[in-house]
Amino acid sequence: MRGSPHPARRRLPFLVATITMAGVFATGAGTQPPVPPAGPDPREIPVPPIRTSLEPLPGVKELPVRVEMPDVMTLSAGEKVTTLAQWKQRREEMKRILAHYAVGRMPPPPGNVKGREVSSETVLDGAVKYRLVRLTFGPKRRLELNVGIFTPAQGGPFPTVILPSGTPPGATPLPRQPRGPNQGRGENVLLLVGPGPATPSPPASPGAPARADQVAKRHAEVFRRRYALVVFDNNDCAEDTTLHNPDGSWAFRDTRFYPAYPGYDWGILAGWAWGPRASRTTSRRTALSTVTGSSSPARPAPGRPRWSRRRSTSASWVPPW
Repeated sequence: MRGSPHPARRRLPFLVATITMAGVFATGAGTQPPVPPAGPDPREIPVPPIRTSLEPLPGVKELPVRVEMPDVMTLSAGEKVTTLAQWKQRREEMKRILAHYAVGRMPPPPGNVKGREVSSETVLDGAVKYRLVRLTFGPKRRLELNVGIFTPAQGGPFPTVILPSGTPPGATPLPRQPRGPNQGRGENVLLLVGPGPATPSPPASPGAPARADQVAKRHAEVFRRRYALVVFDNNDCAEDTTLHNPDGSWAFRDTRFYPAYPGYDWGILAGWAWGPRASRTTSRRTALSTVTGSSSPARPAPGRPRWSRRRSTSASWVPPW
């Protein structure tokens, strides 16, 4: 019959665990993260202001301290929203607040969109038709956006899913600016201008676009459910770079749609949202609808803001107004 373990042997796991935990706490005590500064880093390079037609709102230092989230149903002046007219006023207030502090003010829809079919083919054994369409719009119709449109080969019209997924099949990738010198590192991008002092970030390499049959195969379930799919490259609308010019201005504002609209301070996210929505015309039809056969508003890409009065039934981020 085996005897009971020696008392010292029974205590051994406890001693090992105690020593291990002591080492963990000692290590953690020496590597505590630094306390974030109370205000902006004094080394930040200021971004030159952009004049718009909107009156400026209070700066961050002038805003009141709120312990809880502000009440959506209270006007900025403090009055509770109890009528439809007050809600319309509150809705405009929220749009202006988000435009000022978050995404910037976007230009209105251009209203002069035209689409030209560049090429077409059938994929998925003839079940789906693919068309590469070039949209032109904006001042003197000098702006362009290539979109790839997949539709079931038979029937229509179709509800449409809009997806940012790189250069559409058959289109030529546009040249890209380099990434910011500390982009994607969790660092303050306002501390550096230019491509960096030592090792510039290489220009983004979008590579060759996927073939139409490859894209269609990945999204075969979309077509089985009788949806159309429109793909575009969000970087054709606004380049995803934190690069700064020597004067501190954002380099992304030097390309794509931004030079055509100098009186608007919209950022990159706003450019990504405005591009596919720019195809919408005043007649409530779009240049895309002439190809997809649908006059219904297309669903936005996930995470892209849009000002919509309708309640969203998709996974898209839509502000509740």
